[in-house]
Amino acid sequence: MKSLVLVFVLGLSAFFCYPLRAGEKSEQDMRAEYQLQFADSLETAWAFQGAALAYRMVAELYPNTMYYAHAVRNLAHLYINPFNTARNDSLALMWFTKHLEISWLPRGERTRSVIVSSMVRERMQVTSVDDKRLTTIDSLTTITRIHAAELDAQSKRIASLQSELEQTDNDLQILLEFQKNPSIAKRDTLNQSANASVQKFAEAAQAQQSKEKTKQSNEQLSKLREIDLRALQRRTKK
Repeated sequence: MKSLVLVFVLGLSAFFCYPLRAGEKSEQDMRAEYQLQFADSLETAWAFQGAALAYRMVAELYPNTMYYAHAVRNLAHLYINPFNTARNDSLALMWFTKHLEISWLPRGERTRSVIVSSMVRERMQVTSVDDKRLTTIDSLTTITRIHAAELDAQSKRIASLQSELEQTDNDLQILLEFQKNPSIAKRDTLNQSANASVQKFAEAAQAQQSKEKTKQSNEQLSKLREIDLRALQRRTKK
């Protein structure tokens, strides 16, 4: 990059110091011609940014020379060069338009510029349509994803509601069975009463057993007291 800048500076220096020769072209033409050749050399070396700057200087500084048409044309072609990383169809079309505005432009060169500029314009239209199409596709994709998420949420909600409805239906079926067969409800009630009676009987039997054990324990204590009392009386008599 530094070498290209150095070459460009040296070219400008040589351009402004280019010697004049008597009887030849005017000073303006000589400078424009040298500057154009310098721009061409930069373009040949694939220094497209430097070449674009040099062509633009010729176009802006020497619009009344024959080299203006060459600079404008080359600048337009430079911006449609597929190897130029700064390729720009809008700038190319602008410079082609300036090229076609030249009144003394030869017919053949004008025809070529018309054809190329038309192709550039069509490509810009196609690119614009493609960009709109891609934007539309992205929008549709986003909408599709949103709808898919909504449908998934609705499906889950529907599944939950179906589960709740099935549970409610089962509960209703059980209720109808009880209404059609009241004996089932009575039997369940009798079973509950029987279970309660059994439980009460068991509790009463357990209480009775506790009482009997207590009674037996008391009887045994009474017998032991009687035995102790008799033994004590015998000792007293002795």
